[in-house]
Amino acid sequence: MVKNNKTGFFSIKLRDEKMELDIIGLVSACSYALDCIEAELVHVTNRHGKRVAYISVCMAEKFGITGEALQDLAMCALLHDNALTQYISEEVRHDLIKDQTMDISSKKLGIHCVYGEQNIKKLPFYTDVTNVILYHHENADGTGPFRKKWEEIPLFARIIHLCDTIDIIGNTGGYDQQNWEQAKAYLVKYENTIFDAECVKAFLEVFSEEKFADMGGEELEKRLWEKVPRKKQFCDEGTCKDLADFFAQNGLNKEEFLKNANSFSTKVKNDRAFKTWQAYEIDGTPANAVNGKYITAPHMVGTREGAIQVMNYLIEKERAAKK
Repeated sequence: MVKNNKTGFFSIKLRDEKMELDIIGLVSACSYALDCIEAELVHVTNRHGKRVAYISVCMAEKFGITGEALQDLAMCALLHDNALTQYISEEVRHDLIKDQTMDISSKKLGIHCVYGEQNIKKLPFYTDVTNVILYHHENADGTGPFRKKWEEIPLFARIIHLCDTIDIIGNTGGYDQQNWEQAKAYLVKYENTIFDAECVKAFLEVFSEEKFADMGGEELEKRLWEKVPRKKQFCDEGTCKDLADFFAQNGLNKEEFLKNANSFSTKVKNDRAFKTWQAYEIDGTPANAVNGKYITAPHMVGTREGAIQVMNYLIEKERAAKK
């Protein structure tokens, strides 16, 4: 199977005993789970990771970030809070038992950054993303958890820090004019203290009230994938195990994952799927074959709803031909 850039679904293709993976597609799927956790813990609505990623890649244009680097920025943004579950379970649980009103964004804020940085070390990035997750809560004036000033903080981390804050502001009351004005005022007020001037300027040049409002719409994810390159990578067995380790940190049972992935049944099904893909010349997922004659998919007609309509039409056509 092959990745369809417009739908956001990932795929796998084999070559020389390696798997061609849409890594960011896997990460995107993981971000759904992270979003649900974050919604419960810090009261941010679903798709927080997607919105942070979208704002980040929009700002990236002003910094000349393109290609593989842009894909890495999107991955980091999707995973910026990947260690929240560890943070809560390992560090905050006992405090919460004592104090149900504890603010998890206080002095222990840097702990999930440390865990998050460790978690992504073996993920296959194209560029050097060292300290991006670690420093994504640092302030420009050195008042963050690790006391790093803006010139010591990677650009990706500075971008994600601003985007994270903007989305939280939007979540407090919606992506309307009032919150747009509040977001702008907040950035201006804390320029050179919480946020560096370069990132503030980039955001204000790229975003408008209309674009800000779009972040609350259903087309957000589509817009994100239109901007991200989605380059696939061939991964060996070791990299696949590293990926399993990462997903295990986010609730996946690693042993069960590897057991199922390497089982005879899975290999037979993969082989059958691979041959079907070759026979039908499928170039994206999801895709639907009708009676061995036709292929339809969202990327062919523009929307998932359109693909369903075409599929139903073709089914009825084939049924009528058999009467």
